[in-house]
Amino acid sequence: MSAPDEDFMRLALAEGRKALPACLPNPPVGCVFVRDGAVIASGFTPSCAKARVARGLRRVVVAMLDPTRAMRARESTSSKRRAWR
Repeated sequence: MSAPDEDFMRLALAEGRKALPACLPNPPVGCVFVRDGAVIASGFTPSCAKARVARGLRRVVVAMLDPTRAMRARESTSSKRRAWR
């Protein structure tokens, strides 16, 4: 992960914390969308997948995959199908 990626990840983690405690028992999820080194959108949600697809993102940096086997398989398949890096 590059230094800019780490900075954006910190922003995403901060966004995710805003979901607490309403998201429980699900984990907080934060999203930061970046174009040309600038944040263009941010927020928190149970799943950022629909927003990623809607924006046609080609590269995704994640801190952690979903710990449940079914969701992890779905995320991996979706990522490969859309050629995210």
